[in-house]
Amino acid sequence: MEKAATIPVRVLDSDADRAALLAAQVRALLPCAPLHVSGPAETGEIVLACLSEGESVPVLPPGGFLIALPACNMPRPEGAGLVLPRPFSMMALQEALQRAVRFVSSGPGVMHLSPGRVFLPQEKKLMHGDETIVLTEAESTLLMRLFQAEGREVSKASLLSEVLHYSPSADSHALETLVWRLRSKLGEDPGNPRFLCTGTEGYSLRVFS
Repeated sequence: MEKAATIPVRVLDSDADRAALLAAQVRALLPCAPLHVSGPAETGEIVLACLSEGESVPVLPPGGFLIALPACNMPRPEGAGLVLPRPFSMMALQEALQRAVRFVSSGPGVMHLSPGRVFLPQEKKLMHGDETIVLTEAESTLLMRLFQAEGREVSKASLLSEVLHYSPSADSHALETLVWRLRSKLGEDPGNPRFLCTGTEGYSLRVFS
């Protein structure tokens, strides 16, 4: 946890008392980390979001990590970097924070998609051998969101909201066009994509070591 001092942590909770308690727990585990209890997330932050039924997962800027703390009867939030269902132990919270610190410490610099192919989210670039491919803001945000999902499928509705800031019920044509453009920049075979995969309700990202 030695890098935690340079990583801000933000607690998002509609209940002020619960937010204060969680903030105290975080301070005990990461005593040197700058800590905020509300407000929008910033690049490179660890965000602990306490979600109630009907609340949506907050959108993170590139390089952030989300630990979602959903209500016990709530389905798994889409796009969360890690879900820690309540009730949870201090050990579980510590392990989640350690994982988030590792991600935020190394994630924003280089994200490996396959041998020789890396994603640089802060620079919005793909590197493949000697080739440099520049991504748009939306392409970079989409790739980051799918990377954070760690292979899990993220629904089209969530991506429309989180990446394009459209209504989840909007027509998905704009998202499909964005996926097509990103696949082209990844050098995908349109008939058999290797990285950006289509699922039953959305998309997922496969990485190869």
